[in-house]
Amino acid sequence: MKTLSQIVRQALTPDQIALWESAKSLRTVEAPQGSLELLWADGIFQIERVSVHPNTPIPKHRHPNVASWEYLLKGNGLVCIKHRVISVENDIDTRLQFVPRNVWHVGHTNDLGAYWLSIQKWFSAPTSVAEDWDGNKI
Repeated sequence: MKTLSQIVRQALTPDQIALWESAKSLRTVEAPQGSLELLWADGIFQIERVSVHPNTPIPKHRHPNVASWEYLLKGNGLVCIKHRVISVENDIDTRLQFVPRNVWHVGHTNDLGAYWLSIQKWFSAPTSVAEDWDGNKI
C-alpha cells in the first residue's frame, strides 16, 4: 500500500506540478472566499487545489479525518499549525507544510491571495477538507 509520503513525492515533481496548475477539476466546492477543486483521487488519497482570495482570514479549525501536505503554488500568507507560525511564500523553505490529522491551524492570505495543492490521506471516506472541518467557518 502506498504512503502519504510516496504520493507527495510523485505529485511534486516539476513536470507534475505544472500539470496540477492547469488540471481540470473532477469536483469543485465554491465559497465566497475561494474554491476547492478535486484533481485526483485513489482510495484514501486525494489531491485538492485550493484557492483563497487576497487578504482573507482562515479561522482556527481542524480536520478530524484527514492528514495533508500543503504545497503553495502561488501567493503568500501566514499559517499557524499547532502553535508554529510560518510566513508562507513562494520559496523552497516554506511552501510545503504538513498538517497532521485533527491538529488546530489558522491562517491569513496576504495581498496575493494563495493557491495551493492539498495532498491528503483520509481516515474515513474521502470528501473535501471544506466538509471535514471542525471550528469556526470562513
